[in-house]
Amino acid sequence: MRKISQLSILGVLAVSIAGCGSGKEAADAKLNVDQTSFPVKQWSMDYSHTKPVKGKLMIGDKPVENAEVKVGNNNHTVITDKDGSFEMLVDQSLISTVNIKVTSLDKAKVDGKDIYKKESEKLLNAETPLQVYYPLKVQNTSVNAKDSSKVDVHIKAEMKDGEQWPVVHEDKYSIHGIVKDADNKPAENAVVWITRDGGEGFAKSTPTDKDGKYSMYYIPEDDEEINLEVGYNGVKYTLPPNKVYFFPDETSIETNITLPKDGTYIKDEPPTLVSKEAPGALYTGIMVGLDVGDDVKYQVTIPDEKGEFILTLPKEAWEKSPTFYETNFSRFIEKEIKPGDTMSSDQLQKPAAKDPTHIKAETPKS
Repeated sequence: MRKISQLSILGVLAVSIAGCGSGKEAADAKLNVDQTSFPVKQWSMDYSHTKPVKGKLMIGDKPVENAEVKVGNNNHTVITDKDGSFEMLVDQSLISTVNIKVTSLDKAKVDGKDIYKKESEKLLNAETPLQVYYPLKVQNTSVNAKDSSKVDVHIKAEMKDGEQWPVVHEDKYSIHGIVKDADNKPAENAVVWITRDGGEGFAKSTPTDKDGKYSMYYIPEDDEEINLEVGYNGVKYTLPPNKVYFFPDETSIETNITLPKDGTYIKDEPPTLVSKEAPGALYTGIMVGLDVGDDVKYQVTIPDEKGEFILTLPKEAWEKSPTFYETNFSRFIEKEIKPGDTMSSDQLQKPAAKDPTHIKAETPKS
């Protein structure tokens, strides 16, 4: 009888393990969905602003069963069927880029068997982006009146009747200033916060920098009574008892504070508490820009309620058919702005990770 050496046994085991898939190259993961782009729809109580999207999870040419899949940061997950298919709802009420991704393979199977480690890693890294945005349509293009090397492109967002573009508008106002200690030196890492009389609503500042500067945003009400407090070095400073601060409506405020040498009450008069109106506001809304490098300079007007705006850019750049992005604009601007005003590409906010990009605008048929 022929003897089998221990080395031979190990060799058989190695071949057996390799045959189970641990030693072979993992197949590619595929997370396919039937639709990846969606137009914005107005939010509705009947959930008509949502749409079901169907997809399938595969590893190579084999379906993955019992995997958990979800959209974006939604806590709701769905489980893939035997053929790897799934269905989930997409919220179309806000512009966004969200990913459908695999969140768990704890109970997942392929051909009724557990999934190998390398394949699991590929599946857990699989993502498919979904974009919700306002479709754009070019109405006409003309040579710019001031510079013949540029073109004015008139564009309109496609919306349903009755819907309005989320125009850029004043959203909040700024409270900012300087906090100084009792020796009239900048108080670093102090925090200023305000609460409305009765404790309804509040705003908290960033910690002061080395120059004692702080800032925060708030929504004022007419002649509202405000409780003003400062936290510094573990001590809370307040206005004297039965004292409140009145902030005017529809304006930003510069408020400079000097902390007391004795006690914890801030004397509510100059020079220890000095306040004056300040220019500017935090503007929010939806803006549209171009997916081009910083070397391409252009201008774009702030869209009006109909979603109409004008893009002015070099003719050469427009002939390359650039795509667009839509961004949730949020920026503090000192001068008043309104729909129709022009913003340069340097002033325009760049798209965030969750903003839809590479949007193709429909052009007129020639």
